[in-house]
Amino acid sequence: MPNINAIPVTEQVYLLNKELISKANTLEYAVITVGGQAVQYWVSYFHEYYGDSKPDSVLVTSIDVDYSAKKSDIAAFANSLNIDISANEKGQPPSLARFLLIDRSTHNIKEVDGRYFTEPGTNTPNTLDIIDRPAGFEYTDFDGKKLYHNTEIFLVDDPNTGLQLSHDKIRVLNPIACMQSRFKNITALHRRPEIIEIARIKALIVPVYFFLIQKFEKVDAVPNEEKRAKFTEARKHLKMLFQLVNSRQNMLIQAKYEIKLYQIFESLMFFFRDHQDDYDFNESFWSQDLRTNYQHLHKKYEQLSKAIL
Repeated sequence: MPNINAIPVTEQVYLLNKELISKANTLEYAVITVGGQAVQYWVSYFHEYYGDSKPDSVLVTSIDVDYSAKKSDIAAFANSLNIDISANEKGQPPSLARFLLIDRSTHNIKEVDGRYFTEPGTNTPNTLDIIDRPAGFEYTDFDGKKLYHNTEIFLVDDPNTGLQLSHDKIRVLNPIACMQSRFKNITALHRRPEIIEIARIKALIVPVYFFLIQKFEKVDAVPNEEKRAKFTEARKHLKMLFQLVNSRQNMLIQAKYEIKLYQIFESLMFFFRDHQDDYDFNESFWSQDLRTNYQHLHKKYEQLSKAIL
């Protein structure tokens, strides 16, 4: 049997989220794209900044599609995509449910405009997994204000209107949270082969850097109180990255695979120095705070690099 017209795995999550966006009002809580598809989202979002060194999409992108959601939303989730509920009652946490992408009405592989949600090079329907939380996080990390700290709204380009479709409940792990999850897959879950997780960590360096630059951007014509709140939130992201990079377990991985994440702090320091008029913070932020962070992380990296030789 010849292979049917498959939707590339890098595109499938966008089409699924487009459907979820249209039915998001039926969901009680947020649905968050996680896993390799979240990494690929940020690689695609910031693709113009990679130059000639774009990541290998085969390593960066997972084949199946992973979401984090609440158990109470599984039925609404399945209904939104018109697929059958397949609760994972006997499975091990954090998995809540697993679906084959088979249309509930036709009982055939789910399709959009004659293209099908299959695994690459096969006529097998792709799978979709709902977990309660990604590696490196607790349930409460996606409740209340923490949801907005650890995730961003998932944007889908609509070729028919030229607009971007979105809904506050359809979200994606932010680049720093993605990186945290990749490290935890190695240090706690011992994912093998490590080369895939390492490739994803390296691929996230560009998105993390530009994500932080965007978070610190000046907002004109708003009260000072809002400006301070925005700066405070941006610093929380920076602190999260520092703690992630500074972790001894994570630093050992960086030293082993020569992943110089301390350079993100160095690059931010020089960028803000050269563009300080475009940002609402004191010079001491980049000349002292960022410099101290960079020097600490650089020294620790060099020490552990020598220790593992």
